[in-house]
Amino acid sequence: MSAPRRPARLAGLLVALCALLAPAARAQLPDVVADIAPVHSLVARVMRGVGAPRLLIPRDRAPADWQPDAQAMRLLGGARLVFMVGRQLTPGLARPHALLARKVYFIELSEVPGLPLPLPAPAVAADGVAEVSPQYWLNPEIARLWLPVIADALAEVDPANAPVYRGNATDAWVELEMLERAVAERLRHLAVRGHAVPDERFAHFEHAFHLARAAMAGADALASADALERLRARGVRCVILAPGMMTPALAERITRAELGAAVLDEMGAGLELGPGLYVRLIERLAEGFARCLGG
Repeated sequence: MSAPRRPARLAGLLVALCALLAPAARAQLPDVVADIAPVHSLVARVMRGVGAPRLLIPRDRAPADWQPDAQAMRLLGGARLVFMVGRQLTPGLARPHALLARKVYFIELSEVPGLPLPLPAPAVAADGVAEVSPQYWLNPEIARLWLPVIADALAEVDPANAPVYRGNATDAWVELEMLERAVAERLRHLAVRGHAVPDERFAHFEHAFHLARAAMAGADALASADALERLRARGVRCVILAPGMMTPALAERITRAELGAAVLDEMGAGLELGPGLYVRLIERLAEGFARCLGG
């Protein structure tokens, strides 16, 4: 078992954080905000026994479509730390970041160096640069690498509780390492079976557990029995669907084509918000892939 380590290039980030917070009084617990439920869960796990972060983006809103209203701006303006995946996932945070950067420290977790990333999708962004899927948290190894970063940032704004934060991060590191091993074992003999996904949202989960994607299949690729037969010919045995994609007619076509299917959510919808959400999310994804692939 390897202990969590702070990436070396984060030293500059934490020095900047110290400078930003040096004039502030540190006696009270910091106000901490997390952008989405999976990040909230990881931060809540590190803060266990001390406090809890506040969730920024309502769980019924898509991060890419979210824009800050007056309530969100008040929440952000009163925070000491904001943990966010990155502006690729939540472009609506770009303006608050620019307006509040002198008083609030935004930590973009996707910028942590050394993250194990899948190859960028063949499609390119508007500027012609290929982008990696922004759902970084779906790889438990990435989540583990975020834990000491979260703990160090919290320790800087609340040094009195630094041992708790760092101890919690170490415990959570072990928990996620065990989760990763359990999921890898669960999916090991199924990984070579081809599956289709609606888009790139599960790329980090597929990369983490070496799952063999055979095709991309959005709504148009599932629109007819012939389309499903073409997927079978490409080695697809399981169709992963995003929430809202499944209809009675599609379910019937998938059954007739003798394909597996699973409706999976990458945000943890329906799971209780808090420190346990992240582990349950990964377990639920693993079980969904396993059932769909025939395991």
